[in-house]
Amino acid sequence: MKKKFLSVLTALMVLSMSTTVFGANSPTTEEPVKPTDKVDVAEGVTTVVTEAEGATLSAATTEEVQKVVDEATKHINEGSKGSVLAVFNLDGKDGATVTVTVPSLQKGDSVFVLHIKDDGTSEVLNATVGDGGKVTFVAPSFSTFAVVKTASVASAEELPYSPEYYENMKAENAAATGTAAASNTTATSPKTGEAAMMPVLAAICLAGVVVCARKVKFN
Repeated sequence: MKKKFLSVLTALMVLSMSTTVFGANSPTTEEPVKPTDKVDVAEGVTTVVTEAEGATLSAATTEEVQKVVDEATKHINEGSKGSVLAVFNLDGKDGATVTVTVPSLQKGDSVFVLHIKDDGTSEVLNATVGDGGKVTFVAPSFSTFAVVKTASVASAEELPYSPEYYENMKAENAAATGTAAASNTTATSPKTGEAAMMPVLAAICLAGVVVCARKVKFN
């Protein structure tokens, strides 16, 4: 009886260990998000937004993030690129004004909010960026949303020098142009004086001619 009991116990232990090993080595079926030639994805895109004013927030799945990337690509103009900074699901009252915080954004950044509708199509919503990266928009209905930052391909970040460098160059060129114009004006000023002396010189020459003529007549 003891031998049977030990045999059963041993079999259970082997089975338990096999199950543990199989579970630990099971490969994940979730594929990473693939960016496109126009749209890339920021790190931690599903955890950036932690709360939403005006709606109830829930996390997005990898599949939903990929859908956002594919749909955002359709809305990026030629010569521009987009970066998906945050993807999240919202629930609330249709037409509500919603505010979420994306810390990497600054006031005045060019962004739009992408809304994935229930039928799978997408629409672009106007959004404003305030202090502290607060993004505000109106949600016509509720499902999956994303904050997408846009920039031209030849943005200031891709230039070899900072924007201040180019502004200083413009100022220096303008100053140099003004100095050259002033120098030309100064150089031409004496010509005005010479023109004013011409009648006086002509009168002196005429007087000299008259004197010479009289001397010739008396001689």
